[in-house]
Amino acid sequence: MFLNLFLAAIASSVVSLFEETMSQLIILASLKNIVAGVGGNTAIQSLTVVTRGLATDDFSFISYGQAVIKEISVGLVIGIATGLGAGGLTFLWKHDVMVSIIICISMIFNSLVASIAGSLIPITLKRLGWDPAAGSGVLVTMITDIFGFFSFLGIASLGLKFFG
Repeated sequence: MFLNLFLAAIASSVVSLFEETMSQLIILASLKNIVAGVGGNTAIQSLTVVTRGLATDDFSFISYGQAVIKEISVGLVIGIATGLGAGGLTFLWKHDVMVSIIICISMIFNSLVASIAGSLIPITLKRLGWDPAAGSGVLVTMITDIFGFFSFLGIASLGLKFFG
């Protein structure tokens, strides 16, 4: 839990890097958790599938590489679907094309990173001789939170700089 607290503080520090951007577009503060939340759930799905495969020896029928590619493909589809959905809902709610595009793109990127982390971290922990079920969740959550906040707020900063 202390590791989780420390990693959450790192994620919060990433958000603080973009305080100026959020002050210019206050809606970002209310939307940033959607990106991180969907990314986290995408990562946990990949993590669960791979960890279960490691525990039940499913990888005797499929290679680690094939499993990772499958999870990345699923994560990309989830990112595109949820990104388009969030972008559409954001546009209907706030009528802001730029913010709608920002959330769509960042959700696609974050779901892609989430599925990569969710599939590679348990395999890596297993290869290191550590229990993938015990340590993967905290690491995957930290990666998706940090990348989700960074991608969403970073893309928003670029959008404000070039189109704002």
